Amino acid sequence: MRYGIGTASIETSFQRGHTGVSALWGTLGLVLLVVGLRRASRPLRLGGFFIQRLSQGGDGPVAQA
Repeated sequence: MRYGIGTASIETSFQRGHTGVSALWGTLGLVLLVVGLRRASRPLRLGGFFIQRLSQGGDGPVAQA
């Protein structure tokens, strides 16, 4: 019995959900970073930067092969 809606496989659905969650965390990190810059709050800036790095998987601008 199928529980999902649509024709995508369970792996594809999982990947799409994972991408959405990563985008949400990345957005939260960016918001914290901007708020920290505007309010001159070091804890908010560091928290935003940390969340941004975690949401990117720690790769940063250089992707590992």
